Amino acid sequence: MLNESPEEKMNRFVTLYSASQRNISAYVMLLLRNVSDTDDVIQEVATLLWEKFDEFEHGTDFLAWAIAFARFKVMSHMRNKKKRERVFSNELIETLSDVAETQVQRSNLRADALGKCLELLKASDRKLIEMRYEDGGSVKVVAKRTGTNINSIYKILNRLHERLLRCISLRMKGIGAL
Repeated sequence: MLNESPEEKMNRFVTLYSASQRNISAYVMLLLRNVSDTDDVIQEVATLLWEKFDEFEHGTDFLAWAIAFARFKVMSHMRNKKKRERVFSNELIETLSDVAETQVQRSNLRADALGKCLELLKASDRKLIEMRYEDGGSVKVVAKRTGTNINSIYKILNRLHERLLRCISLRMKGIGAL
């Protein structure tokens, strides 16, 4: 962005990168299947993204931009590794990369669908789900906090999970109802 201070630029990068980091990591891990290699490549990707951040067009899809760099770094890593040991062919790497990218995009769509489906729940139902999945949450904790029998909470949460799964499935198909 023009007229942006170095601190503003850094803050914008950190915000965008933080929001995408899990997906970038998942993409790299799907391709490399090795934690050590994945960590190395993710560090290289983060460095490269920062170095090239001036080229990023504000308002475009940061994750797609970052995945392109991650793909490049994974390919480079695999080529270098191929020189040392036997690894996949370039064609297979390209295919796996396409599959991994699709999986990351699908995961994002499911997360978006879940968010929209949660919004459609009654506030009291949404609160039960939030209590169950917050840090330290459990069915026992929800029962205690609401003063409700634990078996009743299991039944209520099961019903809510089924509704959410159905809603997500419909949204993923483009229908969009709860």
